[in-house]
Amino acid sequence: ALGGLWLCLWQRRWRLLGLLVIAGGLAALPSSRSPDVLVAGDARMFAVRAEDGRLMLSSATGNRFTRENWLRRAGLKSAAPWPKEASAGGRLRCDEKGCIYRARGHTVALIKHPGAFLEDCWVADVIVSIVPLRGAHCPAPQTVIDRFDIWRNGAYALWLDDGRVRVENVRQHQGERPWAPPKKPRRARAR
Repeated sequence: ALGGLWLCLWQRRWRLLGLLVIAGGLAALPSSRSPDVLVAGDARMFAVRAEDGRLMLSSATGNRFTRENWLRRAGLKSAAPWPKEASAGGRLRCDEKGCIYRARGHTVALIKHPGAFLEDCWVADVIVSIVPLRGAHCPAPQTVIDRFDIWRNGAYALWLDDGRVRVENVRQHQGERPWAPPKKPRRARAR
């Protein structure tokens, strides 16, 4: 946008420098990567990146706006199928209590039932639970996101990189606005 504005505003030869700015912006596009795991703000839907790059959505009946927005931002027309219970789908294995997602050397537990926490806590680097995990403790995961975190902070996006997990939520980007309650300091749960 800055390059285009530069081209439009100036009439001398230096306006061609705007083309360099435009080229730099276009060159930077492939370096940005979509999240590997998405969690809806209402905790009703997960999305994970399949091996072929498509998104797999946990629910076809979740919030239609969220589903369409996730697919549009990923540049997709449709989602890859979510594996049924007690089945395996490449990176994603599910049962009736939740799913285990493995990518880039990380393991993410997507928990739908409180009983899955004890089962998955020792194998997962990251735990994302749509049910509250109050009082549950497990030292193994680097990051634990439960229903109360989602309620407090909104939707989550996770990037699984070699050696680390980057976590972002809506609350981090909403800023200080009159309609957004102030962020209360809270003990960090990341390990």
